[in-house]
Amino acid sequence: MKKLLEHIIAESSEYSDAPQIGRATFDVPLSLLEQDPVPMPRYTRFHALTAFAFVVIAGGVVFVGHQGSVLPGGSTLSLSNDRGKSVPASVPIRNYFETITLSAQSAYVLDVATGKILYAKNERKILPLASLTKVMTGLVATDAGDASTRIAIHAAAVQEEGDSGLLPGEELGLKDILDFTLVSSSNDGAQAIAAWAGGTFGDSSSPALPQDRFIAQMNERARALGLSDTTFSNPTGLDLDSSTAGAYGSARDMANLFAHIATHRPEILAATSQDRVTVWSRDALQHTATNTNPLATKIPGLVASKTGYTELAGGNLVVSIDAGVAHPVVIAVLGSTEEGRFEDVSRLAKSALKQLSEKAP
Repeated sequence: MKKLLEHIIAESSEYSDAPQIGRATFDVPLSLLEQDPVPMPRYTRFHALTAFAFVVIAGGVVFVGHQGSVLPGGSTLSLSNDRGKSVPASVPIRNYFETITLSAQSAYVLDVATGKILYAKNERKILPLASLTKVMTGLVATDAGDASTRIAIHAAAVQEEGDSGLLPGEELGLKDILDFTLVSSSNDGAQAIAAWAGGTFGDSSSPALPQDRFIAQMNERARALGLSDTTFSNPTGLDLDSSTAGAYGSARDMANLFAHIATHRPEILAATSQDRVTVWSRDALQHTATNTNPLATKIPGLVASKTGYTELAGGNLVVSIDAGVAHPVVIAVLGSTEEGRFEDVSRLAKSALKQLSEKAP
């Protein structure tokens, strides 16, 4: 048998058209070394010997990429091949979003640092935005003035749905009224901001009313940011009537809006990571805003959030969390329930943090 195996190697090396498999050495039990091969013609002999070698392999000899492999019966096969090396099989990274269930009609999780989409569910579905609208209100307002600019509260502003405690005739700094408006989701504050900022925009060809000019600027800014699913009809997001919302957009657009703010204007939403904020008017009147997101300080790494709820919209929520140093991740859910939105975002946040902590093998 030993001579037979040596004969195979010797024969194979004599023919240029025979496959070259590199150098091989064999340790074979002596009990198999009983007789020499029967002489035969060269090509026939080579083919027969090759066939015999395959019979040996089929009988249980397994060639592997390292020496000392165990053969049937406890014998060993020593194989050294200078052509190839074994490559460990890759282990797939676990998908922590795979079994997640949500109440939301639409959801989107974006790794802002890499641009990678971690999760998407109907992310382009256009739905009512409700008070997520106020995020764009805040962004456009900061284009019109600096943090210390005084904003007057007019009587028309406080006639909006929902009384947040602002009083006609009060004046607040832009930063203070923005913090108050975004944390408490104040419709009064959003209307006051729009009335003031709208007066700073446009020319003779612009809409006559300051609020209309402000809304036009909101839509212009949405187009500039590539938010192609988004349109605004008012600065609050309140439903216009029982069948028409004050703003429409997608979870993808809202996540991208948050991503822009997280990257370029993080101060706009900084206060929304707190349970409550207190501001003072120029007349020393104190106003305390309680966060409409009860999870603001409970979601690990949360740096910004905004809620939204109307009859048409259902429950909306967008948050930005830090998955690491300078590693923002945005989570957006639309069309959930009033309470379900918080559970939805909490589940997505946990999955996102686990997914990003998973190390590739």
